[in-house]
Amino acid sequence: MDVPGPEPTNEKDGNIPDLAAAGSLHEYLVMLHKEYGPITSFWMGGSHVVSIASPELFKQHQHVFDRPPELFSLFEPFIGSKSIQYANGSDGRARRQNYDKAFTKEQIRGYYSTLKEISDQVIDKWSNMPTGEPIALNTSISSYALKVALVVFFGDHFHKEPELLSFNKAYDVCWSEMVKRLSDPSSLPDTDRLERFNKAMEELKQLIRSAVEHRRGEIATGDEHKAILIDMLLEHSPSEEQLISDSITYAVGGNGYLMIWAIYYLAQNPEVQQRAYQEIKSALRDDEGVDATNIQNLPYTMQVIDETMRCAVVAPYGARVVHGDSILGGYHIPKDTPVIHAYGAIHQDGEYWPDPEKFDPDRFSPAKVRERNKFVFTPFGFAGERRCPGYQLSYAEACVLFAPLLRKFEIKLAGSQSIKRIHGFVTHPSEEIWITLKQR
Repeated sequence: MDVPGPEPTNEKDGNIPDLAAAGSLHEYLVMLHKEYGPITSFWMGGSHVVSIASPELFKQHQHVFDRPPELFSLFEPFIGSKSIQYANGSDGRARRQNYDKAFTKEQIRGYYSTLKEISDQVIDKWSNMPTGEPIALNTSISSYALKVALVVFFGDHFHKEPELLSFNKAYDVCWSEMVKRLSDPSSLPDTDRLERFNKAMEELKQLIRSAVEHRRGEIATGDEHKAILIDMLLEHSPSEEQLISDSITYAVGGNGYLMIWAIYYLAQNPEVQQRAYQEIKSALRDDEGVDATNIQNLPYTMQVIDETMRCAVVAPYGARVVHGDSILGGYHIPKDTPVIHAYGAIHQDGEYWPDPEKFDPDRFSPAKVRERNKFVFTPFGFAGERRCPGYQLSYAEACVLFAPLLRKFEIKLAGSQSIKRIHGFVTHPSEEIWITLKQR
């Protein structure tokens, strides 16, 4: 293969030491593409990997469906080997066709009342806090997002506070372990860490089993409401192992980092916050919530969400694999070569985004969007009809929360904070973000 790129540091590790020195796979890819151009390659251990970062190359890969499982194997202890994350070929396509029914526009229309109920709980809690008391943003929004995912995907079982708190606690243990492993892939967990992780995983599995039995009971007695994701999983999962793996995978998708970063940027940029507030105030009647009939009246708020995904690099990369020899960017790519889609490298590229570190929602004005190649901004993926299925739900979830939040409060950062972006499978803040709220 003659795709340009560095020589391996050593035969065993390939370029993994260089990747670790860069800080993350995303940062390493940014460095490689600056040096070698829109297509480059490197070695992960003994595997040769290609990375692409241009709209033209993305277009050439837009119909590739299969993912290279080895690039996401670090997550296997959490989401399980039977997860849809690793499902390729006819199995992967069938699962997407069956499960994506839970994310249609019509389905999401039915989720708005649940989103509003849960967001109102957050706003009510914050409204009853003393003025100026610091709020732990990461913790609060992660809990909100996880509750949304659990109730929307698995039903009323997770409206119960004990079940929700237990899931949240076990989930935090497992997610923290995954973050540690991603930040240092060569470091194996010690016995205590492994024991905590395994205990938390078993608790997550048991909580999902309970939710499944609760839903089966509703179905048996005719008490079930509109079909939700768990119904599709129950109907199409050939084993409990796959059912639990896919359940955890979809719960992981509701991590809340998009909303955490958006609120952080709104606090950092008062003029953007004021403009979003004025839009919400003008577009919605007093105390009117966001729903399927009026979300289109909040275009600037949606631009804030898009610019958050770009600026924070919420989703740094994806990957695909072709099971036959192919040509990409004029280069011969041998069969089964993993090809990374370096979304984050493009989203931070000054060629497409002048002053890329600046938070500027006007980049996503209708006129600016029309001027750009559609493959320049791909925060939810693009290839093989395998775009993140919950992308529409992400916008709905954020807007339902932001409308009452901005209507009632002015958001500020609490004191001086030095928050850095930590780029893993998703990008998370380096530490807890503290905000204060002032009643409008």
